[in-house]
Amino acid sequence: MAGIDTPAGYTRLERTGTGADAGVYRAWDERAGRWVVLRLFHRFLSGRSEEAAFAAHVTSCIGLGRNTSIVPVRAGGITATGRPWMALDPIEARPFSEILRDDPPPATAAMDLTIVLADTLAWSHTTRPAMVHGRIRAESVLVRADGVPMLTDFAAPRPPGTPAPTPSGDVTDLAALLFRAVTGGPWPGRGDEDELLISGWPGLTALFDEVLTPVPAIESMAVFADRLRQVRHGAGGLLGSPGAVSLAPKVAAAPALPVVAVTAPVVETEQAPVRGRHLPALAAVLVLVPIGFGVVQLFPGRTGEAAEPSVPVSPAACAPPTPTPEPAASDPALWWPADEGDGPTVCDHSGGGNQATLSPEAGWSTTGAAMRFGAGSGFASGSAPAVRTDRSFTVMAWVKLGNTDRTHGVLSQPGTTSSGFILKYEKGSDTWRLTLPRTDSGAPVVDGPSSSSRPQPGAWTHLAATFDADRREATLYVDGVAEGTAEHAVAWDATGPVQVARSWWDGAWTDRFDGLIDDVRAYRVQLSAQGITEIADAGRADHPH
Repeated sequence: MAGIDTPAGYTRLERTGTGADAGVYRAWDERAGRWVVLRLFHRFLSGRSEEAAFAAHVTSCIGLGRNTSIVPVRAGGITATGRPWMALDPIEARPFSEILRDDPPPATAAMDLTIVLADTLAWSHTTRPAMVHGRIRAESVLVRADGVPMLTDFAAPRPPGTPAPTPSGDVTDLAALLFRAVTGGPWPGRGDEDELLISGWPGLTALFDEVLTPVPAIESMAVFADRLRQVRHGAGGLLGSPGAVSLAPKVAAAPALPVVAVTAPVVETEQAPVRGRHLPALAAVLVLVPIGFGVVQLFPGRTGEAAEPSVPVSPAACAPPTPTPEPAASDPALWWPADEGDGPTVCDHSGGGNQATLSPEAGWSTTGAAMRFGAGSGFASGSAPAVRTDRSFTVMAWVKLGNTDRTHGVLSQPGTTSSGFILKYEKGSDTWRLTLPRTDSGAPVVDGPSSSSRPQPGAWTHLAATFDADRREATLYVDGVAEGTAEHAVAWDATGPVQVARSWWDGAWTDRFDGLIDDVRAYRVQLSAQGITEIADAGRADHPH
């Protein structure tokens, strides 16, 4: 598909489905160099007020990507004909509607899934502005192979005068989805037959009656989640009884669809002791099978039989985002300690849920305690922006430069054509450099400070860069010491996902890094010189020169 309704920058569109609100396409994002899921809405927007409302909605949806149980939205806009669109991450998962059709889960597994969704929605309801889903159906829930559900399709554009969705409506929809999962049919069900199905879980019938009535007694998602936990806890003893169903995922490739193998990066296997400054990642197994190319059976059959995975697995699983809408200014907005040592995932320990994914060409150091890049092709991509580049911010990382044969990008945050910032080794000046383009355009005018010291290949170096939006001033720190300051009078916000080991410049990826990068952090404030020095000093034991 191509033409006036195709969003700029997206090519090779292939229709994968259609719904009441939008057509769904697999599309190639030319800017990011990867596949995305493109939702092209059927309804045309009319007037600036609708366009502004949709732009605000897209911004809020991008912010929801901090939660690992919400499918990340990467971008959105309006075509030349006025049709709104959104680009989302392709998630390796299966629609819950297919699971309910083909292999319904045990009631305990359905309650566990619903509790995760309820917690996720309780968090989204507290964001500013509050984000209400508006139409929770089995089709808008994706379930990963490890059993973790993810929500998608938050509140499509509504015609003027249409009532806005409410949090209490989400509570009702989620309870109705649980009722369907437990009984196999919609509320109000089949009377005694459905009551028999749910009678083994004391309190579940009463909970349904309190929520799925014309005048619900429970309208808060947080309260619903707590009540459902109480019900599920009472059912916990049943799992140990004879004939209880195992909750371990059973994996089977669909015979009608070819399975596309996901190749993990080649990594070195030498083990290293755990470093004290790092936090543990959750232990779990994630089976990867791309949507539209293969499916997995996510819940066991009624006999509890389990099969061995038939596709590659990744050992990395990250903790869910911490639901704190207003963290302290001094807290990192992103923190990648990079201690996983295996697999393609780098977990965000800031609590924001901005995980990174290593490209197949990237890997891990021999100790497994740093990201390794080489051959001019590897990189790591975050799932969202790290900072607003038109406001005060701080970014930093430990780097071990492999050589000085060319320019090496360390960190960047892309816009449409250029980046909001690029932290790099610059070959021409043989310095560390912070580059701040003034505009999101081809060959923009740039500002930014350079280091006074000369970079040393093979030596660990702590780099930090700050931008003071009030003073319009940027500073570059090397090993905790300020080595350069420059004015940056014209700032703009780059909204692409933060990148490691490459730069987005003049509409293309460049400046591939060769060497090791570790302990990446970002803050939505300008840290003090003393604070940066303390962070650098604290990391020296793990990064000896």
